[in-house]
Amino acid sequence: MSELRRAAATALLLMVSGCETPQYEANFSRIQAGMTQADVEALLGKPSSTFVERREDGQAVVPQTRWQYGDNLSTLATGAVYPGGAPARVWVVYFNVAGKVDSTRAPDWARQGMEVDTDAGPDAGTWRLHGVEGMVEGP
Repeated sequence: MSELRRAAATALLLMVSGCETPQYEANFSRIQAGMTQADVEALLGKPSSTFVERREDGQAVVPQTRWQYGDNLSTLATGAVYPGGAPARVWVVYFNVAGKVDSTRAPDWARQGMEVDTDAGPDAGTWRLHGVEGMVEGP
């Protein structure tokens, strides 16, 4: 095997072995309306950014408290300039004024390719993302 092929094979192996589904992505479908912020953090981990409901001069700057997961530099910059809405590329959990989950939104790319099968019960199910299957296990 040539040195170039060996280097390419090694690089590919390192990339594949480092590809682990983030906690928030693997458990996102388990979030349910009414859960507390502590419940969400226990399932998804710490959010990559948070936006707290805020009004200025009677206008909603941030209409609803939300936690975002999977931010990158671009989505963080967008949130700093336009805090009122969540970018379409991030996982979002919206909270009501009591601090309980009101709703969730997966990123566009995940909603287009995700099918969730919850036949295993409310706390478990399988997911399929672009043809790759995984298991979301119950407590």
